[in-house]
Amino acid sequence: MLRRLLLVLLAALGAGAALGAAADSNAAAQDSRVSILTADQVIQILDDTVDWYRTLGTQQQNATQPSDLLILFANRQTADKVVALAFEIARANAELLSSEASAGQAADASSPQALNRQRAELEAKQKSIEDEMAADRRRAASAKAGPALEATLLELQG
Repeated sequence: MLRRLLLVLLAALGAGAALGAAADSNAAAQDSRVSILTADQVIQILDDTVDWYRTLGTQQQNATQPSDLLILFANRQTADKVVALAFEIARANAELLSSEASAGQAADASSPQALNRQRAELEAKQKSIEDEMAADRRRAASAKAGPALEATLLELQG
């Protein structure tokens, strides 16, 4: 009885996954946007998948007949594929999150506020370098310039 229940459950899971995949592909064809899962959602999917995978241990303990072992073998192969696909989804989602974050940073970098901020930072660096050069010139004029001071001055001018 337990075996049949598990078989029906696995068959329903497989059919549900196939229907879900078909619905997802139809929805993706209609809507060109990609839905990205949050990190919590990915972790929840992986946790659920691993918990489900552990149910095979219960099946293995209850398998006493050769036919049970054949079913267990088929279930284990299916479960291995499901777990591999769950981790593949997690990796793909991580790549999407990473590319979305870098695209967001690139968009932020080209905004007028970001460009004004960068300009102000560069102007401040330029002023500090010019001040340092002026101080080195004064030192060079007041004392005999040594090779180290001249090298520093040349470096700052560059």
